Amino acid sequence: MYRQHNIQYWPVFLLQTNEHVGCCGVRPYNIQGKTLEFGIHLKRAYWGRGIAQEASQAVIDYSFTNLEVNSLFAGIILKIETLQNYLIN
Repeated sequence: MYRQHNIQYWPVFLLQTNEHVGCCGVRPYNIQGKTLEFGIHLKRAYWGRGIAQEASQAVIDYSFTNLEVNSLFAGIILKIETLQNYLIN
């Protein structure tokens, strides 16, 4: 994916302990329309700590600034109200 489209999912680590807690990134959705699919996966023990919001914002900013996308698409696998609210905003 990275070699073909120059995009990927990046690992997410805690700065304090360098522990790997998940990943966050983008992948192709509609390349011609410059739309990418955004996603984040965190270990359940790290939900509700603001990690998803911080990692998501970094990937969103990177996508619009460096990849020059027109839009991002995000599907929701689990029914997590706080994640749904964040993505809607």
